Amino acid sequence: MIEASGYLRAGQWRTWSPMLLTGMDVHGATLGMIGMGRIGEAVARRAAGFGMKVLYYNRSRKPELEATRGLIYNSFGTITI
Repeated sequence: MIEASGYLRAGQWRTWSPMLLTGMDVHGATLGMIGMGRIGEAVARRAAGFGMKVLYYNRSRKPELEATRGLIYNSFGTITI
């Protein structure tokens, strides 16, 4: 909604289009997550459906998820893409 409001207020809207303001494609993107509890695991499962690379930080490393889901552990504050 915020993007659409800015688009309209800037005078960029000319006509309707079915793909106008549909968001960006996340397929193949990298997702960084802090915390790998139940919600984090559920998000990682959904990200796998989009072929996303998932980097995560958690207080304790989750080697079983790294092996089964392809998650990549990072220490807090570092990014390795």
